[in-house]
Amino acid sequence: MKSPTQIQPPANWQDFETLCKKLWGEIWCCTDTIKKNGRSGQNQCGVDVYGAPNNGLEYYGIQCKGKDNYTHSQLTIKEIDKEIEKALNFKPQLARFYFATTAVKDAKIEEYIRLKNIESQKAGGFAIEVFSWEDIVDKLIENRDTYNWYINDCQYIDNSNVDVQIIGKDFKLTPTIRLTTTKYVLHPHWNDPAQKQLFDILQQTKNSSWNLMSLRAPSKTNYSWCKIKFRITNIGSTVLSDYHLTVGFIDGVNDYDIGNSYCNDPLINPSERAYINSRIDNDRELFYSKTYRNAVEFRPKITKLVQEESQTFTVHVLTEINAEKVKLGWIFLSNGYKKEGFSEIEVINQIEEETKIIYVDSEEELQPPKSILGYKIVEE
Repeated sequence: MKSPTQIQPPANWQDFETLCKKLWGEIWCCTDTIKKNGRSGQNQCGVDVYGAPNNGLEYYGIQCKGKDNYTHSQLTIKEIDKEIEKALNFKPQLARFYFATTAVKDAKIEEYIRLKNIESQKAGGFAIEVFSWEDIVDKLIENRDTYNWYINDCQYIDNSNVDVQIIGKDFKLTPTIRLTTTKYVLHPHWNDPAQKQLFDILQQTKNSSWNLMSLRAPSKTNYSWCKIKFRITNIGSTVLSDYHLTVGFIDGVNDYDIGNSYCNDPLINPSERAYINSRIDNDRELFYSKTYRNAVEFRPKITKLVQEESQTFTVHVLTEINAEKVKLGWIFLSNGYKKEGFSEIEVINQIEEETKIIYVDSEEELQPPKSILGYKIVEE
C-alpha cells in the first residue's frame, strides 16, 4: 500500500469531483444513487456532489474545492461563507454540507468550520465539515474499492464485487402486535354469594390453561416473529472463495434466531436422536457470531461463489414493540476481498386488539381501562 504522502491529488478539478463522488458514494453506501449536481455553468446552490446515505431520506452535499496544485491557494473564510449561503437554497434542505479540498490542513479554517457547524445546527440548519487532502487520503485508505480504483489510474486492480440484498421489492417487516385492553367490571353477581361462587367456578374452568386430555401444559407460540431473507450475488468478474457474511442487528431488534432446532422428541430412542442432531449440525450454514455481538454468520457449504451466482439464507427476528425501523450492518469477507454495508427495513406493526375482563367485588375496586402493546403469544 502506498503511504499517504505518496498519494497525490487528481490532475484537475473535474477528476477531483469524480473522486469525491466515488469516495463518498462508498462511505455513504449509495454508490448507485450519488450524483454530480447538474452541469458546469448551471446554478448548483453550492453543491457539486450530493447523495442520500444508505439510500435514506436525508441528503448530504459536497462542495469540491481544488486548491494548491490547481490555483496555488488555500480555502478562505470568505469562500466558506459564500458557499454555505448558496447551499441554503439547495432543495430539499441538506442534513450535512461538506467542503472537500485538495488544500493542505489549516487549523484556522478547521476552527472556523467547527464554529459555523455549531452556529448552523443551533439555527436548525445542516451540519458542516471540512476535509483537506490529508483527510481525504485517510478516507481513501479506509475505503478499499475507491482506493484500488484511484491508485491504479482510476481502474480497478481487480473486479471483485458482491451485492448483498434483502429479498422483496420495498420489503417491510410486518409483525403482529397485540393491543390488550384490560377492563374492570363489577362482578355480575356481586350481591348474591351463591351465584358469584358458581360464576367463578365456570370462569376458571373456561380459562383453564391445562389440556385435560393430554395432561400437558399447552405450548406457547409467539406470532410476532418475522423473516428476513438475504441474497448474496457475485457481481464482479472474479470467483469469490472461502467467503462468509456477517449480519449484525444495530437497532430495532429485540431478539433473533437462526432457525435451527434440535430433535428433542422423547418418543425417539436416544441413539437415533443423536444421529438426527448430528446431521442438523453437519448441514448447518447459519451460526450465531462469536466475533460480534447481536450478529449471525452465514458460512455456506459451497465455498466458492462464481460470477453472477447467488446464495440465500433466512434469519428470524423479533422487532422491538415500538420499532419503526430495523437497522442492519453487514461485512462480507472472502480471500483478498472485503465489503461492508448497511441496510434499513421499515417496520409496520399489524395491531390485533384483545379485551380482558377483570371482575371486581365492589365499586371501590373499579379502575379505568388500561391498554398495553405486547407480542402476540398464543397457547396451543
